[in-house]
Amino acid sequence: MQEPTEPTDVPACRALTAGDQCPSSVEGINTALTCQYNAACTVPGGPVGCFGATGCQYYDVDPCKALGSYPAACPAAVEGINTALHCVYNEKCISPGGPVGCWGSTGCQYYTPPTPALMQEPTDVPACRALTAGDQCPSSVEGINTALTCQYNAACTVPGGPVGCFGATGCQYYDVDPCKALGSYPAACPAAVEGINTALHCVYNEKCISPGGPVGCWGSTGCQYYSPSP
Repeated sequence: MQEPTEPTDVPACRALTAGDQCPSSVEGINTALTCQYNAACTVPGGPVGCFGATGCQYYDVDPCKALGSYPAACPAAVEGINTALHCVYNEKCISPGGPVGCWGSTGCQYYTPPTPALMQEPTDVPACRALTAGDQCPSSVEGINTALTCQYNAACTVPGGPVGCFGATGCQYYDVDPCKALGSYPAACPAAVEGINTALHCVYNEKCISPGGPVGCWGSTGCQYYSPSP
C-alpha cells in the first residue's frame, strides 16, 4: 500500500515555546504532555522526542517529580519500575545513596504506609544471588516485577544502588527493549518509551533504529506508529 504523506513543519508546532501544551490540532499527539518546536524535527527520523516530522518535540517530562508527595501508581514511563506498587517523589532519591525504597536515582521512591511499622529491607537475597543475566525476576522477592528479566549485581545490595536495582536485594532488572518486544503485531505503544503516545498502536521496525527511518518512526527507538491498511 502507498504510505500516507506525513505532515511536516506544522504551523501549530512552529508556534510553540518550550513547555507549552502539545497542540490538539496535531493528530495523534499526546496532549497530556508538553512540547516545544525543534526545526530538527521537521524531517523523518529526527532526534528522540520528535512527533513525526511535524516540528513538535515532546518537552522534558519528569514522571517521578510529577508524583509529588501523594502516593500514586509508580509511573510506567520509568523503565523497569514496578507499576503494581505505589510511589512518591523524594528529592533525596536523585543521588546515589538515597534512602530505602528509592528507584535508582530517578527521584521515585516506593511508598510504604507509615503503619504498621516499617520492616527492615531485605538485602543480598539468595534468590537474587542465584540469578544469571536475563533470568526471569524471582517471584519469591516480594514486589518485584516478574514480567521482566533480572540479573544479580552486588552493587544492588545496599540502599541507593545503580539504576535498575530492586531495593537492596541484589536483584537488578536486566536490559529491556520495549520496542523490540512488540514484534510485528500491533499493540499499545509502550509507556516505557519516553514521550510516545500510548493511545496509539505501534509495531517494531528495525529500520527505525537509525535516523532517517520510514514515516511513523518514534525517533530512533525502533517503535513505529501502526497505520492499518485502508
